[in-house]
Amino acid sequence: MTIRIYYLLLIFILTSCMEEIKNFKHTQTEPEPVVESFFCPDSVFSVRLTLSGNMGADSTRVLPIENANILLSEDGTSLEMLEYNGNARYVSPSGFMPKTNRRYAIEVDVPDHPTIYATDSIPNKPTVESYTVLPESYYEEGIFPRSTVLITITDPSTIDFYEAIAIYNEEGDETPEYKKAYITSHGFLRKQEDYFPYIDAFSNYSGFKGLPFSDVSVNSTTFDLDFLYGNSVWAMGGETVMHQVPHELVLQLNAISYDYYLFRSSLLKQLEKREGDALMGMSEPVPVHSNIQGALGIFAAYNSWSDTTYIETSATRN
Repeated sequence: MTIRIYYLLLIFILTSCMEEIKNFKHTQTEPEPVVESFFCPDSVFSVRLTLSGNMGADSTRVLPIENANILLSEDGTSLEMLEYNGNARYVSPSGFMPKTNRRYAIEVDVPDHPTIYATDSIPNKPTVESYTVLPESYYEEGIFPRSTVLITITDPSTIDFYEAIAIYNEEGDETPEYKKAYITSHGFLRKQEDYFPYIDAFSNYSGFKGLPFSDVSVNSTTFDLDFLYGNSVWAMGGETVMHQVPHELVLQLNAISYDYYLFRSSLLKQLEKREGDALMGMSEPVPVHSNIQGALGIFAAYNSWSDTTYIETSATRN
């Protein structure tokens, strides 16, 4: 009898939910400009400018804005107008590369839209003392083997936020391609970054493509950052044990601005919140940080250290 009551109650709840969804009416919203720019001293300045979709349209389509005027400024002084070069991207016509510790701003004029404004400063380059890679050092039941990276970093008072990234290019690929690895950490990041409660429980890859973090617990010290990464795996002969494919590894440590940190952290929390929800998005939404005035998007600065090494593993190819 009790089971029957529970069954009828479940049918009632599901029917009510279906009725609410069927009768749901959304408010049509006008598309808005979306500004995206991640800039550093090692690349020519560029801005990606698109138009967001609305709830009644195909939101997966990328609609470039081709008729905007974008003025680039440095420390309050106008530098140049960016030029449109296709694929929704505006670039510096002079090949201008931004500089460390300078504040950059853009003013974007889109027809029939208020002026858009954004600004950010490039932090100093991070100081990496040394690093070690331990191939295939981490095994856990149900998870493919992963390698451990240990990076010793000296944190100056001028840098407050970082992002760790691992990029690999696998041996034997007919078409070489550098890919970002999914990485995770068992060190101090797990205790201080609030996107970590979801990372192992719900992520299909048990990691993120880059870990943003603050220096709140290691400020002005020399500290060790540890993280795990994985790439493609295969089994040798008839073995059931999987091994990572030998690969070229590019380690990248970015010093990032506060806006960059807030954007990446909030994006990770949103993605993991959505993936971890059994109903895919029916939970409380997590807003993604934006520092664009008058539009959507992000305008964020970073400065990189990187190094490349070749990683031998237990896998061998004939």
